[in-house]
Amino acid sequence: EAMAITWPSEVKKYFTKRNFTITKTPFNSLKEGDVAIILIRKGLKYHWIAYPTYTKKIIKKYFGDSTVVVGTYIIKKRAAN
Repeated sequence: EAMAITWPSEVKKYFTKRNFTITKTPFNSLKEGDVAIILIRKGLKYHWIAYPTYTKKIIKKYFGDSTVVVGTYIIKKRAAN
């Protein structure tokens, strides 16, 4: 399974190439209007999940009580020059 992990640096590179900014932020600071991707895990099983597609409540319990939020990244479209 570890071979399937997409690392945060790869995700940042992907969004940067497409004219987005990606900023790491605390999970609990997510608010209405934010668009974010969150890396979660249970043991060695990792998963990227999107907010607000999934609520914070669902994200925190995605793998049940064993869910750990590894990183939260807010995504914003860069302004045109």
